[in-house]
Parts: sequence; C-alpha cells; structure tokens
Amino acid sequence: MKKRAKILCILLTVVMMTGLFSGCGDTEQDNADPNNTESDNAESDNTEPGTESEGTSDDVFEVEFWFGDPSKDAVMTELIDEYNETIGKENGIQINCTLSTAINDMLKLGVENGELPLIVHGDRFMADIDGGAVIPFSRLSWGQEFVDNWIAKTGDYGVASRRLGSDEVYDLVYAKTGPALYYNKEMFEEAGIVDENGEAKPPTTWSEFLECCEILTNGTTYGLALPLQWVACGEYGVLYSSFGAMEEYPLDIDWNTLTAKFNASEQFSIIAEIYQKGYCVPGAETIDNDPARSYFSEGVAGMFLGYSWDIGVYTSQFVPDFEWDVCWLGAEDGTDYGTQAGVFYWASPTIAALELNDEEQEKLQSVFEWLYGDEVGVAMTEAGLIFPANPEFSEKADKSKLSSQTLKYMEAMENARTDANVRVSYVYDAVDYENGSGQTLINDTLIALCRGEMTIEDVESTINEAFTAAVNELVESGDINPDDFKN
Repeated sequence: MKKRAKILCILLTVVMMTGLFSGCGDTEQDNADPNNTESDNAESDNTEPGTESEGTSDDVFEVEFWFGDPSKDAVMTELIDEYNETIGKENGIQINCTLSTAINDMLKLGVENGELPLIVHGDRFMADIDGGAVIPFSRLSWGQEFVDNWIAKTGDYGVASRRLGSDEVYDLVYAKTGPALYYNKEMFEEAGIVDENGEAKPPTTWSEFLECCEILTNGTTYGLALPLQWVACGEYGVLYSSFGAMEEYPLDIDWNTLTAKFNASEQFSIIAEIYQKGYCVPGAETIDNDPARSYFSEGVAGMFLGYSWDIGVYTSQFVPDFEWDVCWLGAEDGTDYGTQAGVFYWASPTIAALELNDEEQEKLQSVFEWLYGDEVGVAMTEAGLIFPANPEFSEKADKSKLSSQTLKYMEAMENARTDANVRVSYVYDAVDYENGSGQTLINDTLIALCRGEMTIEDVESTINEAFTAAVNELVESGDINPDDFKN
C-alpha cells in the first residue's frame, strides 16, 4: 500500500509557509530539495495512483507519521530506521516520519485537501481542529482497549483530552514536565548561602527565595534572571504550579459556580518585590526567555525560573562553566505538596485511519503499540528526553549516563502531583484580551504589578473577571460541559 505520494502537496505547501519542515527516519527525504524537479519528492509527485516507486512493493504497508518535536528527532530517526529494517520488514510495514514544528498548519491543510497522515504527534495540538483531523481512539476497532491498557499503566492522568469536555480520548499523556528553580552553586557558596558542610544551600520556600535574591545582588551580579518579556513567564515561571509551594492550583475554576479564582498572589507579590528592589537583572520587562537563560549561564544571575526542557538547554545550548543544580520550593510552614506536573502528548490517530481495511488496521495497531511500547519509551528515557508517564520506562531504563540534574528532575516528576486542572489551559484562548489570550493577560498584569501600575488586588480582580467570563462563554456556547469537570 502506497500513501506517501498522497500527502506531498501538503508538505510542500507547509514548507513554503513555514520553512520548518524536515524528515525523520528517512535520510533521503531529509536531504531532498523541494524546488529540485529531479528530487525524490518530484518522483513521488509523478507516481501514478496504484503504482509503487522503486524500492517499495505492493505488500508494504506505509504509515505516514507527522512528528512535531525537534528535540527528539535524532533518537526517533534512529529508532524508526531500526524498526523499518527489523520489525517493519518482517511484518511488511514501513514508517515514514515527517518532522515539522508546524503540525497545526499541516493538519488544517490536510483537512482542506483530504490528505492526512495516519498518525500525528504534536505538543498541545487541540483535538477539535476544524474538520476533525484528529479522531478519538474509540473510533478504531482496537482503540478503546489500547487506551484502557495505557491507563492501567499510567493512571487517570494518562488521558489528556478530557480537557476538551468529552469522554472521548484523542491523545494520551506520554511524559510529564514541570518547573524548577535553577541555581548557581558556586555563586551561592561565594555569597555564603551554604549549609553546615559549606555546600550551596538552595531556598526551600518563597521567602527564602527572596532572601537569596537579595544576598546575590551586589552591583555586578543579580539574584534572578527574570524574562518578563516572555509571554509565558506569568504562567510557567510563577503561576503554573508555584514549585510545589501551594496546596491549591494557582488558577482554579469552580465548575459548580463557573467562577475563576487566582491563588498566586503571594508569589506574584514576591516577584514584584524582587523587580522593584533591583534583585533581578535590570530591564526585566524587555528580557525574553533566551536572554534570561544566557544571563544565568554566564553567571550574571544566580537563579533562573525554568522548566524541565531547560536541562537540555544548559547541557547543549547555553552551557555554564560552573556547577549548577535544580530545586523546588515548598510552603512557608514546611509543607511539601510536591511539584505539580504538566503533560506532553504523544501519537494520535487521524481521520485517515478510518479508511483502512481490517488487515491494515491490525498493522496500524502494531505501530501504535510500538510507539507506546518499551523500546521507544526506554530509549527516550535513557536519552534524558522524557520524564515518562509510564513508570515501567523509568524502571527498565539504564540511567547511568543521565546527568545528576536530570535524575533529580526524574525523581521529582515520578512523585509529582499531576495537573488536575489542565482544563484551565483550554480557557486561555477563550479570554477576550486586547493583546491576545488569557496567558498574555496574566503576563501583562504581572508586569503592571512589578511596575507599580496595579495592586495585587487589581491583579486578582482582573484575572478572575476575565477567566470567569471566558468560562461562562464556553459553557453558553456548548464548547464545554461543566458536568464533565465537576469532582
């Protein structure tokens, strides 16, 4: 069965739109020039329906897989190449993987043209794309059993799509992620922020965090690299989970009264104090995330509010020449609520899968089982690319080559509270805000608080009012059924 030629027109369109397209698991495709009429792409375009190009045969079932995570490209390429040469060759299956960071655009074009892959992976793409590009697993004969088996291994948080107000499962949680405080151990020791053994002593509460910022600020260095220009700073850096220092979710929605409640006033107030007292790198409201990362890696700032992916950044892109580590903050009374984990999604079926016959469905099922199986999951874990939702991956992985920071993060994610209120993220885009979504509103109110243009009471009322209105609009329009979210 030959499906590859069917989708090339979409891919080339996306190339011209975004310039973000490359292949994984297909070296020749990686190096092909889409403007070269002599290329493999052109040959595929000219293949007549029902015929096979050189190197394939009628009994090979080709699975188009659109993959939207460049950070995992090298490992996925190796895994897919090996699969095609072993399991795939034995069972008459070949996976053709296309890497792009423009998955949403590709899916929308695919819906318009009626040309879609069989499998798609994208971080946080929504299952309600116009036209229904992505389908729930239950529409496949084997899908519900597949979902049930995954939930048995991962728990209820293994299903992410309930955030859409539906019992249907469109995408499954494959890995966890979460925030941490990155700190310069050498700068801490030089400033005397040490334990009884003279080792760097990271803060354990938000008040200690404030104290460390003050001590580390001396005119040439600063306590914190704060990227207020980064639109996600208000959500990821402070609001999203507050480093385990809160019992309640920082932004909660009461689905009985359809009201929103902002719970991160203390954290916002401390960030504002750090800004106003000059404990962060000057000009924070003009600093984006990459510059903030570089200020930390260059030793200008002693701390950085980061996420799980920043471990990879500090081991490959902005590599510090000093010892650094990660930590999490707790409540002022010493209560450790555990850091709160967000989620990353994995492979989902598209509507194209409904066109398959019974034999092809069985082969597609085997590909999904491989993608969600030990070989891929353990390899990703061993490479430090995921903090797996399936604990079996971590148990079976050889972690000897992982950094100490990665191991510490992995342990934190294994014990983390899962994101019980992911439906809040679905409300962000529904917030009617002049410059963008609710996430933008949160960030702008944080900046205004730092500048003294708003009080914390103003911030609370502004955020609560906007999110409450958005929730009610979603309910009134029928996009959300509040009964699906009630405990």
